[in-house]
Amino acid sequence: MSKLKDMREARGMTQDELAKRIGSVRSYICRLESGAQDINFIQANTLGRLCTALDCKPEDLLEVDSFEFEEINGEKRLIVDGLYAPEGNYLLVKIKNRTYQLNMIDFSNVDDVSKILIPRGNANIPRSAAEFNKKAYWIYKMSPRDGVEVKVLDPIGPEDWKTLVERLGLTDNDISDEFEVVKGKNYGEKCEKHYVCRQIRLTAPKNSVTIERELKKHGIEATNVNIDRINVRVK
Repeated sequence: MSKLKDMREARGMTQDELAKRIGSVRSYICRLESGAQDINFIQANTLGRLCTALDCKPEDLLEVDSFEFEEINGEKRLIVDGLYAPEGNYLLVKIKNRTYQLNMIDFSNVDDVSKILIPRGNANIPRSAAEFNKKAYWIYKMSPRDGVEVKVLDPIGPEDWKTLVERLGLTDNDISDEFEVVKGKNYGEKCEKHYVCRQIRLTAPKNSVTIERELKKHGIEATNVNIDRINVRVK
């Protein structure tokens, strides 16, 4: 519920009655109460008429920014509903029904990104503004409200593993024991995926990136971690 709606109902007034008192229409009051139009950015004289009609102060009606955060890897991140890049050296941030401007700076020294947001009311996001990949939000100390989808491919089967080892000429010394891998650490525990890998070391001149791509093409989770090492999911 909005503060305007709370105040109107406390005064025993309908939307129609309030609209008439300020010389407006019911749909305008409805937009203010639903947040479709941000009451914090209406004209001062309109706000004054609302305060007179409801016998209250401006601060009784104006909404206070309410930000939500989550801590990921010891870092405080602002939960947002969208991040966009319009033309210009700034970003647009959508939090619920409100839009904020975020000027481009060195974010490595920013502890709380909400403190440098510039309110822009419920301004629409320009169609030309490109939406950021959710996996990049963390760079700006933010997290998407609905999380990040972390995809993990299938483990390699026993026969495919045997074929891979033989094809690459690997020995026991070139293959590690099993170990756990966590994918998606940058996006928080709710997005993390855990699985088991073995690492292989390429002893002959081979392109580890190419082998990684070949495995992924066959639906097998693999990660090139060095010029001669690849983590292959086995479980």
